[in-house]
Order: sequence, then C-alpha cells, then structure tokens
Amino acid sequence: MEQHIDDKHYFECNYCDDYFASIEERDDHDRQVHLTFECPHCDRLFRAEEHMEQHIDDKHYFECDYCDNYFISAEERDDHDRQVHLTFECPHCDRLFRAEEDMEQHIDDKHYFECDYCDDYFATVEERDFHDRQEHLKFKCPHCDRLFRANEHMQQHMFSKHY
Repeated sequence: MEQHIDDKHYFECNYCDDYFASIEERDDHDRQVHLTFECPHCDRLFRAEEHMEQHIDDKHYFECDYCDNYFISAEERDDHDRQVHLTFECPHCDRLFRAEEDMEQHIDDKHYFECDYCDDYFATVEERDFHDRQEHLKFKCPHCDRLFRANEHMQQHMFSKHY
C-alpha cells in the first residue's frame, strides 16, 4: 500500500524534477519558483519575461491603425481614433474618416441614389423615393394606390388590371 501511494499519488512539477503530494502544492511551487512574470492585466503567470510580453502584445494591446500608439482595450483605441484621427463624419451613416476626401468618396460610393426620371441624386433611397412621388409619380390608381408618371399610364393600368 505504501509503495502504491508513493508510485501513483504524486504530482510532478511541469518545469523541474520535483514532486508534490497535492496539485495545490505543485501549483504553489510553480508560482513561487518558475512562473515569476505576472501579466499586469490579467494576473496570468509566465516563466519567461519575453513570453509575458508576447502575451501582452497579443491579448492586451490594441494598436492604432493610424499612428504608433497602443491601448489596453479596443474601447480605448476606438476613443483615441475618434478623438485624434477620425475627424470627418458621414452625415448619412455616422461613419468616421481620417481625411475629408475619404469621406467624400464614401458618400459618392454609398449614399448617392439617382432618380430614374431625371438627373437628380439623393443621399438616401428614402429621399429619392420621396422625390419620385412628389415630382414624377403624380397619378395614383384609385383602386390599388399604385403611382404613375403619366395619366395615360395610369389609365392603361386601370383598364388592364381593374376592369
């Protein structure tokens, strides 16, 4: 029985040849002897300082996309971006841009909707549709409320769909 306990119930250190009677003793030994570098952000322990530094770079530092600054949270980095770099805000979707030209290109790409009937452009689909109803679609079918640009189109619709 004594030999069984000696052979089967011990906990070996992960870093040296020491053995311990319990996991707790082994973990205490690891912390005191081998894992001497503690992450200041999450209390994780490391055997080598370079491993801790790599962990911090990977897990706790968020690099600014525009300068060489690092932050310990994505929220801090995003606040920095908004305050320092992203000073141009799209008036249509609140997206932020570093340069006015980038914002203008975004607006050209994403927020101009051409009228199907004239050469006007609008920042949103809703604005374009409102313009269409006010300026171009003035004839409304009394049976189904469909809008038409010309009275004769509405009449053709009524004849083919409602009579």
